[in-house]
Amino acid sequence: MNLGKRIDRLRKNRHMSQQALCKGIISSAHLSNIKRGRYAPAEDILQLLAERLHVPLDYLLHHDQECPQVESKLQLLKQHLFLHNVVMSKQMLIHIEKAHPYITSVTQEFWFYTLSCLYELRHGTPEEALPFYEHHIDTLVDEEALTHLHHTVQESYYQLRATIAFYQAQYEESLYWSKKQRSVTIQPLAKADVLHNIGMAFLQLCQRNESRQALEKALHIYKQNGQSYKACKTLNVLFVLLWELEDYTLAEEKLHQAYYIALEHTYDQLLASIQYHFGLLYKTKGLSTLAKDCFAHASTQMEQSDSRDINHVLCSWMELLLEEERVEEATKILHKAEQHVHSEGDKHHLLVLKAKIHAINGENAKYIKLMNKSIHYFHEKKHWRQVEHFSRELAEHLYHERRYKMSADFFRRTVEAIQYQK
Repeated sequence: MNLGKRIDRLRKNRHMSQQALCKGIISSAHLSNIKRGRYAPAEDILQLLAERLHVPLDYLLHHDQECPQVESKLQLLKQHLFLHNVVMSKQMLIHIEKAHPYITSVTQEFWFYTLSCLYELRHGTPEEALPFYEHHIDTLVDEEALTHLHHTVQESYYQLRATIAFYQAQYEESLYWSKKQRSVTIQPLAKADVLHNIGMAFLQLCQRNESRQALEKALHIYKQNGQSYKACKTLNVLFVLLWELEDYTLAEEKLHQAYYIALEHTYDQLLASIQYHFGLLYKTKGLSTLAKDCFAHASTQMEQSDSRDINHVLCSWMELLLEEERVEEATKILHKAEQHVHSEGDKHHLLVLKAKIHAINGENAKYIKLMNKSIHYFHEKKHWRQVEHFSRELAEHLYHERRYKMSADFFRRTVEAIQYQK
């Protein structure tokens, strides 16, 4: 974070070449030295650059002077985001933009953009967060200088990088940034949030023991500090983890704990997710009618709240219907699910379900083609659980079709995926 990076960002925003900016003011070599932080230009040069870039002189001249007013507002914004106070976060963002159209301190401006991007990822439009990051933050960041900034700025930046990586399904990178965040986080509840995120990344990487340890630590801190919403959310995730470990008794116990907390505090969005997980539990127990009722109820609630998780619910519902070979009902749910695709992963899960419909209809070539396509995608993304599950399914289908060579290839992929998970 230095003056040179700010000038370069302004130049690019105005679609100016370096030569056009420098003409009649300084040489291109001189500007390159400013950009690298090797030279501090005189006030008269900054005045000319500010005029050409159409910004106030103070924005360039006082780039290293922090404003106490802005600092207190940024601290407040960070607190609202930490408490998931959506309305207050949005209001504070708007207020800062209006009251301080030019945040003179490069560090404070960098922090403001970081917090704005975190808001977009959590409560706004995640698809717009990455371009925002590339345009406003990546152009200012200096990894070396970052280590010398206040721990709260570092914490926000590391959290942002971890969140972006998780959203992009780059779970190892997300884990890396979450660990860096943990190293600079001081507040106990903030540490619990980081532990929760670490647990989520480990879960996606199939490192279930590490995931459970991190999530249990986070849960302990949440309960100690009376954080019922976060405790409920963590219990809900622990259900998923224990369910995957096939510890159904303990999984059900965690889910009931989450349900009673959500019911007591009227956490409607969490109740929808818990309802979905009850559906998974009933499906595992062979109670298909109860499972379908849970999926139907959860999907209705999620559709009303515009939850991104609705696709998972609809996919589980379809799987159950296809197990019973109720193709017509499953196809209706499929059309509904196609309206709620939020990622490439969602798209390929639906492809697998389309493939299963083809299999039931006896269209083996279409089934094999779609399954192979999705397995290839999940293999590229290193999503080993999906590779294991879908490769085994395709291998068994091919074996029954007496296509032994091709079947053996997919059994090998299944074994490979299991080994990667270990």
